[in-house]
Amino acid sequence: METTRDFGFDVGLRREVSIPETAKDWFKGTAVSRPNHACRHLLYARLDECRSEPEEGRWPGAVRPADAAFADAYAFIERLPLSSIPVPEIGLADDGEINFLWGSGDAAVYVDLGFYGTGTYSYFARGGDGRGIRGEDVPASEGLPGEIVALLSV
Repeated sequence: METTRDFGFDVGLRREVSIPETAKDWFKGTAVSRPNHACRHLLYARLDECRSEPEEGRWPGAVRPADAAFADAYAFIERLPLSSIPVPEIGLADDGEINFLWGSGDAAVYVDLGFYGTGTYSYFARGGDGRGIRGEDVPASEGLPGEIVALLSV
């Protein structure tokens, strides 16, 4: 069964998508073996879930991300080359940041990217050689830098 989701706020990116009921089961942060549109729908669903997360489910004093941060994240998803990189995990930091994460702290390849709603994002990445790569104030509309895509390519 599928449901239709309306992201419920209007900041220039209003979208309705059909999301399988089993979307949470599909969202594993693994290499993409599904069509791009299905992957995007899963990411939109995860953002929608984060946006509707109840306050009581968060740490005391946690800051809720601004609507502009969600708008930046939705726009960023549009530019992800999901046919050649894994689907990221998406979560909320307690300081109001929306995080996209590929890998974990001890993985060979690790990318942590975040949005605060400024129209830009910042990231830290580490490749298999252990070299760190940082980026600050990257326009969300530009998508992932080629160097990061190369690290994540499957």
